[in-house]
Amino acid sequence: MGRDTSIPVIVRMRVECAICGHGEDETFEFDMPRDNSEPMEEHVPGTCPDCGAQIHMHLSRTQQRQ
Repeated sequence: MGRDTSIPVIVRMRVECAICGHGEDETFEFDMPRDNSEPMEEHVPGTCPDCGAQIHMHLSRTQQRQ
């Protein structure tokens, strides 16, 4: 049998606007190459779809399963 080259990844994201309170929950599921499976963090700019306020999301890893 060959070595598994990918691992399943589930990402849950909650975004809430501090100005108007608009919130969104999203879940993403995908396979990530095992060689690229390192913890990643990212800062992402965006705008609220309800009130147009500028938002800044900080995406970070909160749990690791092996």
